[in-house]
This record gives sequence, C-alpha cells and structure tokens, in this order.
Amino acid sequence: MVAPGKSLASDPKPRGVHFPFMKRSDGLPSADTPPDIFASNIKQILFTAFGERVMRPSFGSGLKGVLFSSIPDSMLLENVRLMVRQAIETWEPRVRVQNVEAYTADTTITVRVQYLSGVGLGEVGLVLQKEIS
Repeated sequence: MVAPGKSLASDPKPRGVHFPFMKRSDGLPSADTPPDIFASNIKQILFTAFGERVMRPSFGSGLKGVLFSSIPDSMLLENVRLMVRQAIETWEPRVRVQNVEAYTADTTITVRVQYLSGVGLGEVGLVLQKEIS
C-alpha cells in the first residue's frame, strides 16, 4: 500500500504478487518486496512470449522463440544476451542491467542476469530447455 500523498514511483518499498503465483495460509496472494520483487518481475518478463498478454502484446522477451531456432550456438547466445538486456531495460525501469551471461550445455541454455536496483545488486538465473532437432 502506498502511503497517502505519495506516488507508487516514490514508494521506497514497492510490492507485488509473488511469481509464480502462491497463496499464503490465509488464502490471500503471497506478496514480494524488494529485492524479491525485482527478480520476480524479471522472470515474468523473460518467460513471457510476445503476444501472450492480450492488452500488452509487446510485453515480454521473445526468449522462448530462440529455443526452437536452428542458428549456431555462438550466434544464439549473443541473441539471447541482447534479447534479455533489451526486455529488462524496456519493461523494468527500476533496475539497471549490469551483466548478462548466457551459455549452452547439451540441450540447455543457462542465463544469468546481474542487475542494480534501489536496494542493491541482485541476480536472476534461468535454465531453458532447447528443442532437439
């Protein structure tokens, strides 16, 4: 809840619904606070495909699409790094991406994002399964 007379942008403790969605013991949605909210928002952005949100078709990263591509791993990883950085910078303005690492092993792509927020340095890791051709 934002204090009276303050805007959401100036709220020092932004909150949000936990991702993935979970319920507390009292049945209400579980909430996230910094730094968890930033990691949660970044995961939502990266795991959402373009067009998946009805009222916001440009939201997301398109990251799922690269899992089915047939481009060489070196080009694939550079594309992943760019897509991750652009999506976070577009949809989560409260953080600054410091570093994006991506590498492959067998049929997985591992992505590690380091970011800076108002509450300090944070990190998100993702493991994606590539489609086997």
